[in-house]
Amino acid sequence: KVLSLVIGDFLMKKYSNETEGDLSKRQAVLVSGETLAKIAIEIGVDEVIKISKGEKNLGGATNKRNLENSLEALIGAIYLDSDFNSAKKFIIKFWREYLEKNLTPPKDPVSQLQELVQIKTKQLPQYFTEKTGGFDHAPNFVSKIKIEQLNLEFSAAGKSKKEAQKEVAKIALEFLANSD
Repeated sequence: KVLSLVIGDFLMKKYSNETEGDLSKRQAVLVSGETLAKIAIEIGVDEVIKISKGEKNLGGATNKRNLENSLEALIGAIYLDSDFNSAKKFIIKFWREYLEKNLTPPKDPVSQLQELVQIKTKQLPQYFTEKTGGFDHAPNFVSKIKIEQLNLEFSAAGKSKKEAQKEVAKIALEFLANSD
């Protein structure tokens, strides 16, 4: 919650002319597991994370979820041990590179595909996602997209439903971009 508050406040000040939706898209990227994992590695969390031998053997020190959870815990500890301003300084320091990028509000592949398919067919792509195995702590999912009006079907795997859907949307977007 501290991370979201700090990032949201920064974005509202920096991009005061943007819509709430665009600010939300920017914030979603900045507080995403992917961004947290990148920053965790940049600051060396992967080198000091305390995990069991079994987890270490499974690559747990570089597991995205472990990294993002550890970084969030570190931010929470700074907040609880010191105060909000100390946590804010930490966040601004290590997120600065990401915060300062003047990028257009990002669109995730799922939204991009939805917009493209609606333009081409006036319909929405259909997603089917299911768990295909893995362990309780590290499941595997496969997501399929059907675009019936174009007679197309794609599939991709991921470690979460969201990741699998994102990956299959990227594949479909690439195919559609190269087929025009």
